[in-house]
Amino acid sequence: MNWEHLLETARKTFYTEFLDELSSLCVIIIYFSKGKKKGSKLLAIIAIAGFLQLLVYHYSMLFLGVSARKHTLHSSIYIYLVIEAACCLMYLKAQIKSTWVKKTILFSMILYIGYLILVACSLPVHFAHYVEIFEGFLITIFCLYYFYESFTQRIARKLSTEPAFWAILGMLILFCMTMPLWGLLNFFVKGNSMLKESLFTINYLAYTFFFIALSKAILCDKSITPPSMQ
Repeated sequence: MNWEHLLETARKTFYTEFLDELSSLCVIIIYFSKGKKKGSKLLAIIAIAGFLQLLVYHYSMLFLGVSARKHTLHSSIYIYLVIEAACCLMYLKAQIKSTWVKKTILFSMILYIGYLILVACSLPVHFAHYVEIFEGFLITIFCLYYFYESFTQRIARKLSTEPAFWAILGMLILFCMTMPLWGLLNFFVKGNSMLKESLFTINYLAYTFFFIALSKAILCDKSITPPSMQ
């Protein structure tokens, strides 16, 4: 087992990958311990997929050689992105009122996932960071529309008590932080591996905040009393 390599890589990101892993695990624990809610199921699936993807990452760093590690790691990231994109977009679709925006979300999701699978099949070893930029841009647009619709059509409701507010806020901040990162990795720091690894700190911190927001969303979901019990 190559513990030294794993810890050296973690040190370059200030051990933030473990924060990411811990925060995703917290989402899972909260979801299952507080009683599963249908509205939070998609959020829990994202957290489970994220936690498993990091476990695959640790496994590949500990047990696999360079070539096998890249193939396994990149394949796991592509699988995670399919799950993440599908769950985020389906969650947004459930929260948005506009019929034509719902249809646009569904069409965009099918188009993006199809494109992602095509890229994954054509580039199984070399990971294409631009697919994450496309995902981030797509989800950010619909997050902004959700807030536009919320502030213009739901003024009477206190948004901070709604699970969707926290979940979608987490999505928005996540992709606003990671889109510039993937742009930097693609166009500016290709030849600087040390800087590239250090920049992944931003990714881990963004996902840590994202999973904290999902935890808050699930806790809000649990605190809502059904109408029949009021």
